[in-house]
Amino acid sequence: MNNYHFLVENCFYLAYIFSFDLILETEMEMDKNCSKCTQKNTCQSVYEAMGKQKGPSVVLKVIVVFLLPILMFISGLVICEYYLKIESKNIKTALSALLSAVLAFIYVLIAKAVIARQIKEN
Repeated sequence: MNNYHFLVENCFYLAYIFSFDLILETEMEMDKNCSKCTQKNTCQSVYEAMGKQKGPSVVLKVIVVFLLPILMFISGLVICEYYLKIESKNIKTALSALLSAVLAFIYVLIAKAVIARQIKEN
């Protein structure tokens, strides 16, 4: 079980570092673009107005679309590794990853169908 914790921690750490670098690069590019812009003093008011717009919350949709498939894959991987009774560790790992990917893919298809139906109804 320690191998899974190590793997998961490293994956999240790498994702955190990558996203932090991406944010810094984006901010630096925005500073370069803003310095050349003739409306750099008024864009803050545009973003404030966009932030005050009323609309339905997308938090639940973001969780359903982005977070749950990842959790489905990781939990499927752990469950498959625990319950599969295969002696070869390489085959067991590959089969677990394949089954977890299929499980996450099925979830994505179901979620996509449910969201599409909700959009049609509205």
